[in-house]
Amino acid sequence: MAGNAADKEKLTREIYDAYNKGDWEVIQRNLADNAVLTAMALGHKVYKGPSGVLEYMQNHKKPLNLSISVQQVVSCEDATVVEFIGKGTHTAPYTMPNGDVIPPSGKSGEVPICHVLKWKNDKISEIHTYFDLTSLMNIMGIGLYEDVHRH
Repeated sequence: MAGNAADKEKLTREIYDAYNKGDWEVIQRNLADNAVLTAMALGHKVYKGPSGVLEYMQNHKKPLNLSISVQQVVSCEDATVVEFIGKGTHTAPYTMPNGDVIPPSGKSGEVPICHVLKWKNDKISEIHTYFDLTSLMNIMGIGLYEDVHRH
């Protein structure tokens, strides 16, 4: 179980590794039954329950062929902050929260992302996700600033 901060950091890294592998069972079993994900960059769109959280994660992974690289994990007793980079190529239609579909652009890129996880009874009860929407839109071929985040 993820009792202390060090345990939570280790478990968090295992969960994010499971995302890269598409191992949704590992993620699901670490979510509280009433887990909520709030996507701040998408107008504070809320996804409820483990099925909603997984839907959000899968909706980004599949069309963007997304993999993540964890940069930093910081935990305390009831919260964890995860900073990571999402890398991908837009290879399949992407459905926006409002239902609009963006066709594949074939473009690749990186998106800096930060998650704030809140824990209750050793399960993730809340995820607040923050990401650079401009970088995501650039990958989808509809960006305003094509040269942003290129090194």
